Amino acid sequence: MINESIAVIICQSSLELRRYIGPDCLTMDVGGLLKYNHLEWVQHRMDIERMKSSATVIAQSLSEFGRCLKETELPNDVETTARILEIQSAERDAIKEDFRISIRKGLSLLRHVRQLDVKPEHEQLSPARLHNVTAIERMLIQLEETERSFDAFWMKHEKRLTQCLKLRRFEDSFRKLQSSFAKHMIHLEEHREVGDGPKKAEQLAQAHAEYCQQAMVLYAFVLSYRYCYHSCRSIASRIVSLHVSRIITVVFVIITFAL
Repeated sequence: MINESIAVIICQSSLELRRYIGPDCLTMDVGGLLKYNHLEWVQHRMDIERMKSSATVIAQSLSEFGRCLKETELPNDVETTARILEIQSAERDAIKEDFRISIRKGLSLLRHVRQLDVKPEHEQLSPARLHNVTAIERMLIQLEETERSFDAFWMKHEKRLTQCLKLRRFEDSFRKLQSSFAKHMIHLEEHREVGDGPKKAEQLAQAHAEYCQQAMVLYAFVLSYRYCYHSCRSIASRIVSLHVSRIITVVFVIITFAL
């Protein structure tokens, strides 16, 4: 076993201290070349620790919010989907505001510690100040990278919720369209009368013409939904065809009675 001993030299003055340690390794208060202000260093470290604490709070909020987003199940109705999207968008905006505040304070602290106007080059900074500048720059980079990752994750989640909301709205509209189609078909089945005279036939023809216009409005509304175009086109065409056939029949009756 090797015993190693370290010599301890007690210096009685700064002059004696400089005999053992070069001035480039000593602070100015003991006759060295290094600029160092202990009160300033303490203040900078306190500011940096506050920035770290703020970043930690943001990280915890992100973790909880991310878990909430991953556990979000897609609702089956429009109201719930819209409400979830609204609530989570508000939470996302709050986290983004925390990011903006933290980054803004970090940049302000960096300008204060960096003294860019006085010392534009890193080599002009004291080791203590350079260490603090490096720590602040590292935290700012981490915050910006975390924010970009969060933005990318949120965009995917928001797109998923938005598509779900569009789907639920489409399904809701489609159910209403189906109900309207059913009512139209029932109306057509219940109104098969062609009239027993010219006057009655003309009234029926006018009523069928007006009803045909209503059906065409519904048909145009259906065509505005691209996704249901192919599935609903045949149903809408049947309604229009039935209206046209009714009108042709009524007109034929009018001509017959007129003759």
